[in-house]
Amino acid sequence: MSVHRHDVRPAIVFVDTVMPTITVRNVPEAVHRHLKRRAEEHRRSLNQEVLWVLEEAVAESSESDRQAVHRACREEQERTPSWSIDTPEMKRMMREGLA
Repeated sequence: MSVHRHDVRPAIVFVDTVMPTITVRNVPEAVHRHLKRRAEEHRRSLNQEVLWVLEEAVAESSESDRQAVHRACREEQERTPSWSIDTPEMKRMMREGLA
């Protein structure tokens, strides 16, 4: 029997975890003001806003990394001959010392 997401009852679990902390020093006044204004506009604390900005930046860079990998794979496929050798043929070639 499969369990669907809406079939699962939420549970409250208290876990004693410590999240990593980052200290940013020498933040330019203009950046600080801008972040505070954004936090107020989004009804978040300054800390929540900074986390939001960091998460968005990481997500964007992760997406560009994925796109770069996809592009590199596609380029490699274009350089690689379209023929392929199946596994039994490869094993035979290896036995015969041809590969």
